[in-house]
Amino acid sequence: MSLRQTVQRLCSMGSGKHGAMRAIYLVPLFCVLSATEFLYPAMARGVDGNRTISVQILGSTLTLQTRSRFAGAISALTWKGQSFINSRDHGRELQSDVFFNNFGVCYNPTEAGSRANGAGNRSSSVLRAIKVRGNQLWTVTQMAFWLQPGQSSYPRVCGSHTYLHRAVNRAVLSKVVLHKHLTIGLRDFHNVLRDSLTFDVPARYRSATFEALTGYMPPRFSQAFYFHPWSMRLIPARGRRGEQPYPVIRSTPDHRYAMGIYCPGLPQADWPHAGYGSVDFPRVVKWNCVYRYRPVRPGPYHFHAYVIIGNLRQVKKTMHRLYQRCTTSGCPKS
Repeated sequence: MSLRQTVQRLCSMGSGKHGAMRAIYLVPLFCVLSATEFLYPAMARGVDGNRTISVQILGSTLTLQTRSRFAGAISALTWKGQSFINSRDHGRELQSDVFFNNFGVCYNPTEAGSRANGAGNRSSSVLRAIKVRGNQLWTVTQMAFWLQPGQSSYPRVCGSHTYLHRAVNRAVLSKVVLHKHLTIGLRDFHNVLRDSLTFDVPARYRSATFEALTGYMPPRFSQAFYFHPWSMRLIPARGRRGEQPYPVIRSTPDHRYAMGIYCPGLPQADWPHAGYGSVDFPRVVKWNCVYRYRPVRPGPYHFHAYVIIGNLRQVKKTMHRLYQRCTTSGCPKS
């Protein structure tokens, strides 16, 4: 099925019997707002992705930017003069990606574009549509594979397939389309960014690992904590790599600036000891939230991620309140 047919099919779900319910759970909101923008062949080259949103939170301005060179991924986020996002190359940013069939980076559609783009001014991903209204951002991005066809993998092997050392994908551009709806500042949670994400998966796979959201941050955010949201206890990560079941908070050493990630539904029942990651690299640090499925059928896969901004005390307190809200009366939506 072509991208145009996919869009037309998804957008048509909002009409007819039970159409309102489908529109809430299955249809990307962007279909309602500006479906015609990405149904024309002229849009194949992508649209202008340069957008800026500024919102007052906690007594200061939070500014968020997207750029065409990153195909709709969040390339900058600043608050109180501090940059929270590292966008040196197309593998960083605040973005989403997915790994199929345990091939790791060798079969890895990525929102901001491929490794070959490096620090360049163009992305191999295609931004199909973008819209900003007030404190909200909508994007539709056809994701490129992280590796070019035949490109060598790193670190040397393709996920669990240790006998493979090169990209499995045969094209630069995947058929996975990411629909994103970002809201900055929620009712009663003014320092929270809600990212609603839908991956349209076009085919069957044995397994998929959705990195629903990951944030690459400047190395100044050197302190990492795992947070027990029900007890409000912070556990220093102390450079431990890999996944664990608790939300992550990264902070500067003086605790004046911090960013936390909370993703409802984690940890998953089949993966009770995983879900959130925190990794320190030489010149960049990161966090992520990860969902796993097996087998994978064609169709939409929906996730929600809540990014919390403030100083360490504010992030900790807000994450505790957010967890209580989500586990009792339901997560905030606006």
